Amino acid sequence: MPINNVGYRAWDGITRGALSRCLAIASTGIGITFKSQWIRRMLFVSWLPVAYVGIGFFFFEKYMDEQIRQTIQGLDTENKIDFERLRREAQQNIRPHEANQRIPPGDLRGALSLFPKSDVVIRSIMNDSPSVARHTTWCWMLMFFFQYPQGIMMIMMIGLIVPPLISRDLRSRAYLMYFSRPIGRLEYLLGKLAIPATFLAMITLIPAMTIYVFGVMLSPGFSVVLDTWDIPFRIVIASAVLIIPTSLLALMFSALTHESRFAAFAWLAVWGLGEGAYRAISAAQFDPRTLPSGEPVAQRITDWSFVSLFGTVGKAQTWVFGLESDPRAVIPFIIVLLSISVVAAFVLYRRVTAPINA
Repeated sequence: MPINNVGYRAWDGITRGALSRCLAIASTGIGITFKSQWIRRMLFVSWLPVAYVGIGFFFFEKYMDEQIRQTIQGLDTENKIDFERLRREAQQNIRPHEANQRIPPGDLRGALSLFPKSDVVIRSIMNDSPSVARHTTWCWMLMFFFQYPQGIMMIMMIGLIVPPLISRDLRSRAYLMYFSRPIGRLEYLLGKLAIPATFLAMITLIPAMTIYVFGVMLSPGFSVVLDTWDIPFRIVIASAVLIIPTSLLALMFSALTHESRFAAFAWLAVWGLGEGAYRAISAAQFDPRTLPSGEPVAQRITDWSFVSLFGTVGKAQTWVFGLESDPRAVIPFIIVLLSISVVAAFVLYRRVTAPINA
């Protein structure tokens, strides 16, 4: 018998929104990536720094609690009055230098001098109230957590995850299958972007929130939440500063070649060469043979961190956590990160469009 109407037919079933198509691409990519033994091992290793940052929170809270207790005992020596009132006053108003200088400045500087921005923490502990010192120290420890252990782990993890994501589709012409379905270019890119963003959130956002909750639990009371309520928002912004530019840059490298090993090499080269250039320029500035005489050294030093992507992200995160007092000093680094994100997104969109228009 004859076959009638063999052309396209209208879909009578239930249709879902664009978000479901992005989630389908992302969930498939996350599931495939999570099967890798190396990725699972790296996720495990990336959570190990949570332990030593948590230890730092523990010792700091014990230290501050001891200072408050000694301050209260000093105020309540002659007459035993309302202990809780004294404790609240000590937490809010009493400054360490008013408590007979019980904080040992020499030991404190020696313990923190090897870490970046330690001078901000020392000044806060020595001069500010316990609530302000707690906020500054928590932000400082979280900033260190983001920049060094998790920053290095981010470079390694993205170098394994992202290079094959688009280059493999270009090599196998899988984009023909994607775009033969009701999937747009933006949905495709957002789905691919969600894959590295999810894994980076597992090593930055989620561990940092865990550390914050741990710090609240170690504090003398839940009133500390009122002193540190903005830290979770700072964690989210610092995670976005790390995740968005780096993921877009890595996806751009993946879209520029059919060979994932070339994309991985370009990714590592950007970080390695940028950091090497920054170190070389910084060393040259301190070389006495190249420094002119007659000027203070501080006036002859220029911050060249923006040539290093590692330093650029670190500077922006330092400002997000409130450890950079001058916002104008961070503007060049924010401009660099925004430029990287915009250029990478533009190149990605053009590269994904090219096979369709060919």
